[in-house]
Amino acid sequence: MPNRVTVLGNGESRKGIDLESLRKEGPIYGCNALHRDFSPDVLCATDWDMIFEIMTSGYTNQHQCFLNYGDTFPIDITQGMDFDGYEIREGDTGHRDRCAVFGREIPEKVLFKIWMGNDDMSLPYPHSEKSTNTGPFAVRLACENELPDEVHLYGFDIYGIDGKHNNVYKDTECYAKSDQPATTQHNWIEELRKVFLDFPEITFYHINPINTTEEWNDIPNLRIRSECVL
Repeated sequence: MPNRVTVLGNGESRKGIDLESLRKEGPIYGCNALHRDFSPDVLCATDWDMIFEIMTSGYTNQHQCFLNYGDTFPIDITQGMDFDGYEIREGDTGHRDRCAVFGREIPEKVLFKIWMGNDDMSLPYPHSEKSTNTGPFAVRLACENELPDEVHLYGFDIYGIDGKHNNVYKDTECYAKSDQPATTQHNWIEELRKVFLDFPEITFYHINPINTTEEWNDIPNLRIRSECVL
């Protein structure tokens, strides 16, 4: 049997799939709010609001995560930092000895400070410049860490449904409303294309996508499947 990794996106095409049944096929990498109802072997996130949710929920104290929060700092250094003009959102993951500091300026200036301890199992993603979106981020990491023969992609729908937002977690915290327009897909398409081409020795299976992606038609190591592969 080939060495297989499963990567779970959160597109609605994965609804109804028994995620637990996929464990026997190999490691599972997941994205963002998946942690709310399923624990993959590795959870990934790049969006800072979502990283804050994951880390302050206590999930990182018991599960391996790769999160795009950059460097961490000793507590005494962060106490001297100037955060003037930013709304501060602060969280705690356990016994404090270091702090992750990250922020954004759109749609408002927010700075996240998360106190971390030795019980925290999260790690900063080492190649954030290659994948700024969580799905491609998770696929690239799975390829680098697991060196699989196959990567099976569930819930990587890319496109909206009837022009509207397509996500299992729509209408919840950190996600768009169900009546909002579909998210622009150009970056996802280009970043995933780069991952597929960077790992020509791996066969990628795109499972039950909402639509086919024309920009990937020339990728020789990509296969489309219309059913769950077990």
